[in-house]
Amino acid sequence: MKLTLRKKIFAALVLLMVLFILVSSEFMLQVLGSIATQEVERSLRHSQKAYQHFKEQRFELLLIKARSIAQTPHLRATLSIPQVDHETVFFGGLNLLDIADTELMLIVDHNGKLSADIRNRDFFNDDLLNYPGVDLGIEGEEYSGIWSYHGNYYQVSIVPIIVGENILGLIVLGNRIDNQDTVKFVSDITGNNVLMAFGDRIFSNDSQLPQHSLSSELDFLFSNPAVSELVPTQSREASMGGKRSLTVVQPTGDDKVNIVLYRALDEGDASISALKMFLLSGMVATAVVGLLLSFWLSAQITRPIQRLIRAAEQYGAGHLHEQITIESNDEIGELAAAFNTMASDISDTQR
Repeated sequence: MKLTLRKKIFAALVLLMVLFILVSSEFMLQVLGSIATQEVERSLRHSQKAYQHFKEQRFELLLIKARSIAQTPHLRATLSIPQVDHETVFFGGLNLLDIADTELMLIVDHNGKLSADIRNRDFFNDDLLNYPGVDLGIEGEEYSGIWSYHGNYYQVSIVPIIVGENILGLIVLGNRIDNQDTVKFVSDITGNNVLMAFGDRIFSNDSQLPQHSLSSELDFLFSNPAVSELVPTQSREASMGGKRSLTVVQPTGDDKVNIVLYRALDEGDASISALKMFLLSGMVATAVVGLLLSFWLSAQITRPIQRLIRAAEQYGAGHLHEQITIESNDEIGELAAAFNTMASDISDTQR
């Protein structure tokens, strides 16, 4: 098949248009990918703030309850008894359990010994000085943090029980956090997926996240030395359940307790799907217009040349009186004028 000049010009214009669309689409995909990632990062930042607010509110609620119980005259009177026995403290605290309405309620003496576990009558006389915040409570300060107590993890608040200048003991209130209900509640509060690891126990609200495949992900996430620091860590990319996700590890103050907020990056893509469809429609429209424009431009370029070819054929047949209509002032127009002059000169010579 003969490739005419028009077809060559049309093919060249189409090729340039295709290259432009490919380059611009790649650029736009990168821009949209960046926008999607920023959307996920923004969501995680909001989640961090929501979680921090949630944690502070829970600690504050525990502190309010603990302060109220620490000021109870009956409890103060009980702890003021010299060498008061465990049973007396236990039953004295049992009357306050409804006020506390918590899953953990401990009464600790001024030496850091467990006087009574109101939820478990058999637990008493344990040395709790190695538990976070007990030493501060004995010195008269309040404390909020995370405890690992008899195999379970609690969010606790400690308030000293003070009469005059004497510290009679401590009241410790707490609620368990190592359960699926807490994970679901945190997920609802933050609006993102949550993974909580308590030692070798792992909880997540994400049904797409099988626990047996988490070891490598957790090793990567928790290798960050800032996990145990009291500042939020930066977002990091990781594979969560086989999906590329942005993750952020929330500080807890306990190396064995790690809380991860994460969101799949393809969720960010979904948030800009309308923009993607708009750009795709624009590219399709550009391609159609480009094809039409290429066809028109190739015709505009080759039409004067075709006229010159027909005129040359007429001159060859002896029809020197034919004149080419000059429609432009460019090189094609100059060539047409030269053809007309040549035809006139030959015609004059023949006469």
